[in-house]
Amino acid sequence: MILRRKLNSDDLILMYLAMKIINGYENIITEDELIEFLTYFNNRKELFDYNINYNNLIEHLLSKKKRLWGNESKIQFKDNKIFATYDFANKDIKETEIACLSDNEIYEIKNIISLYLNKLDKRKINFNINVDDNIKKTSDEFSGLMCKTIWNSYVNRYINVGKWPVQCQDINKYLLDTDLAIIINLPSIKRELILFYFEFSKRLSILIASNNNLILSNDSNYFLSYSNYLLCTSGFNELLNYVKNKKIKLELKDKREDELINNNSIINNLVTDNELKKLVKNLNRGRID
Repeated sequence: MILRRKLNSDDLILMYLAMKIINGYENIITEDELIEFLTYFNNRKELFDYNINYNNLIEHLLSKKKRLWGNESKIQFKDNKIFATYDFANKDIKETEIACLSDNEIYEIKNIISLYLNKLDKRKINFNINVDDNIKKTSDEFSGLMCKTIWNSYVNRYINVGKWPVQCQDINKYLLDTDLAIIINLPSIKRELILFYFEFSKRLSILIASNNNLILSNDSNYFLSYSNYLLCTSGFNELLNYVKNKKIKLELKDKREDELINNNSIINNLVTDNELKKLVKNLNRGRID
């Protein structure tokens, strides 16, 4: 069946790259993968310009990129691979994702892409990468901030319904030293929060060691940074429900990891430097009753 409107390979490649990232796969397309995918797709729905000449495909794709985004680095081509950058955002894809096709046709296209993606291995964290002390310090501090953000939301939830004493909001005193929730018969998050602290910090440190320009965000409109967030927080969905309406962003703009803590958007009015050091120290003790 031929699509009743034109479906070009470059549009399809952008959709494919976007869906790879959204669904937890690498932000890279190799030559072999691209040719195999286009062949797979064309066997199910005929492309208007089906072409498996890789050089021609890249030339058309880069030409389309320039028309859409000018000199912005939404996608790059290097080492004979296509890369999506942090600027490769959801809003851009919506503007270009085969707008001439109907919703039903786009739905069919995405289904075919999803079927193909099922054959690929998802992105994983390589825990064999060595992490230096500066990176470890940065990941511990941001993980501590994440825990403080979760704790604040947890406490506020119960304060708002009159179940938690307003004066008892210190995470060190009323969670890590004495788990007040157990005393006043409320669900405790102590064990899960400490486990989250260690696991999140470990995952984040690997990502930072692998990428000096790391961005992590819970904003699903930005594929790569959101993918990093999901990779670091996987397995803690229940705990993260407390911060689902909070904006969380970590951005490493250069190699000065020791300054990273000043670039994220959840630190404002959250803790002082001394409070953060104390919190990280107590979390690292890993006291689980």
